[in-house]
Amino acid sequence: MIEEQIDNMLRDMEMRLMYQGMRLDDYLKYTGQTREDLRKVYHDEAERRVRTQLTLEEIRKVEEIKAEEADIDEEMKSLAEQSRKSLEDFKASLTENDKKYFEEVASLTKTIKFLKDNAGKAE
Repeated sequence: MIEEQIDNMLRDMEMRLMYQGMRLDDYLKYTGQTREDLRKVYHDEAERRVRTQLTLEEIRKVEEIKAEEADIDEEMKSLAEQSRKSLEDFKASLTENDKKYFEEVASLTKTIKFLKDNAGKAE
């Protein structure tokens, strides 16, 4: 799970760099790092995220929270705007893994919103 999280973090970094007009390989070249170096840098943060994610997933399962298409589109919207593409064009450029990533992010966002909305209500 930690390795998958590191993959997600690298994919996120790759997307952010892409929208700034740079490829990850170029970034690595400029900084003198390798992908393996980045994986090591991200390891501790990935472990923390996995622990948090497991907790949020359990809450999502118990509360039966599911991301709808509108939730997923909302997560994609800002990146589409940054890349100066319509949402439809942006979605068409995504791989299945990218789409799954956005669905996971939308589900977690919805779960966090649920927690915020219900904080302090349990006594």
